[in-house]
Amino acid sequence: ARGGRGIGKFHSRPRDAGLCYTTRMKLPSPDFSKINPGIKDDSFKITPGEHLPLWTCDRAIYHIVFHLADSIPRHVSEQLLGERDEFLARLASGREVTEEERLYAQYLFSEKIDKYLDAGAGAAFMKRPENADCVMRALLYADGKDYELYEFAVMPNHVHLIAGFADGSRVKRSLMSIKGFTAKCINRLEARQGAVWAKNSYNRIIRNDQEYRFQRDYVRKNPFRAGLKDWKWVSEE
Repeated sequence: ARGGRGIGKFHSRPRDAGLCYTTRMKLPSPDFSKINPGIKDDSFKITPGEHLPLWTCDRAIYHIVFHLADSIPRHVSEQLLGERDEFLARLASGREVTEEERLYAQYLFSEKIDKYLDAGAGAAFMKRPENADCVMRALLYADGKDYELYEFAVMPNHVHLIAGFADGSRVKRSLMSIKGFTAKCINRLEARQGAVWAKNSYNRIIRNDQEYRFQRDYVRKNPFRAGLKDWKWVSEE
């Protein structure tokens, strides 16, 4: 079984040095009997972000989405944030909004963001196979080191990642590492300079097996919903 800084010895998978990165991969499923993804855990933290707070908890499974810098125009982001804030204001109506309600508002916001991203706005660097390979290699490299990888989809302008973290504080650091490496790779391949990824990302803590299956199917089917045929940069069903 593997150690590293992932969520722990929840599964064992040998590494293949000759892995072809343009071949779809079948990854293991998490064992929720060994995970405590509850948001009431003492390790639960909310860190302010550019648009949404980052919710973290030790020994939890996350669905994380991060996207290219030009894939969501500011006016679109501001419109969706306004809709989220209006939703929370209606819920409040003279009382304090619960954490569960804030989580639901975050979920609705991220769902709308994802639908917009699926339209393929912006440069969509990962349409180029070499760029998509670069991002997938980075996700796989961190598997067993920063997290345990369960599902992923590298889309033309954004990335879905379902992974388990033993230490919730490593979520942000791991994303920064992945973004930093892949930004250099993409800029080199595209013969360009400048920002590649947006600063913000969206994450959801997956609390049980039923929710995991829903999120898993969502990630696996994301290329199909976006109209991408024979898309290879996604975990296998």
